[in-house]
Amino acid sequence: MQAVKNVKNGFIMYYEYAEHFELLTDEEIGQLMRALFAYETTGEVLELTGAVKMAFSFIRADLDKNREKYEERCNKNAENGKSGGRPKNKTVTELTEEKRTVLNKTEKSERFFEKPKKADSVSVSDRDSEQEKNIKKETARKKAAEPKNAYGEFGNVSLSEAEYSKLIDRFGEAKAKEYIERLSGYIASKGAKYKSHYATILNWAKKDDDTANNKASPPRQTGTKFTNFSQDKLDFADIERRALIGGNKHVK
Repeated sequence: MQAVKNVKNGFIMYYEYAEHFELLTDEEIGQLMRALFAYETTGEVLELTGAVKMAFSFIRADLDKNREKYEERCNKNAENGKSGGRPKNKTVTELTEEKRTVLNKTEKSERFFEKPKKADSVSVSDRDSEQEKNIKKETARKKAAEPKNAYGEFGNVSLSEAEYSKLIDRFGEAKAKEYIERLSGYIASKGAKYKSHYATILNWAKKDDDTANNKASPPRQTGTKFTNFSQDKLDFADIERRALIGGNKHVK
């Protein structure tokens, strides 16, 4: 168990954690938050498993770094108090180095759930440098993404021009607008939230097609041509009577 030297009023939760939380269930998020509070307030590490344990280990590293910075700042303040003054303002170089440290932490968080690469002869520092370059490119690509336009009666369906054009090409203008209005009304009445309205419309259309195909399919028949008949069609008494009559005709 880790001893907590200086008592803080709270700890930092970064926005990038939200992307990782989406991979957990509500129950798992509750377990994660309880473990974070326990670790930050008492230093106790609760027993966790699976994705919750992975997420905790990642966030724990940030908590440890922030706690070290906090304790370092507390120690500096104590030393400054003993010497009767505060240190000079940080230089531009020092401030730039701190910003670079924060940026590296943010970029590493995006690599948290990436699939591990096969081991090779490249050093860890070189591999991290290459990953950081890829993350910067991906971040720049996301920032340059197409802006979204508002559609629907309530103006709450967000689609880019490219997404809107794809819906028109796929379903035709009338059907595409019908799906947009359907989604707009549903969001307005239910308060529903979706990460991608374009993907939601495609998913709804697929479900509609599956439902239509199920209705159009004929019911499956079981058995064989020898067993698919109604039992009440057989009159065994009549069959026996006919057999006796036929036999009597041949008797002289």
